Amino acid sequence: MPAFVKTPRFIISTIFLIWLASIIWENHNEPPVYVFYAPLLSLQIRLVWALVAAAIFGAIVAIVVQYMWTHRASKNASSSVAA
Repeated sequence: MPAFVKTPRFIISTIFLIWLASIIWENHNEPPVYVFYAPLLSLQIRLVWALVAAAIFGAIVAIVVQYMWTHRASKNASSSVAA
């Protein structure tokens, strides 16, 4: 067995992916749900697509927040103006 299989990152990722696959598998035959965007604006979609859309949206938000957190402007930035 390769060494990377024994790492905690691989084990946790595998458990997460198995859990995610089981959630999608169990909900793919559920009846459609109504998503209300505004008082008069609703949309009927399948539950599995609502779960997938929420997961994609959460992943994008997490990536954007992580990028903004690590690339924020320094308070003590050096001035590029020549003396």
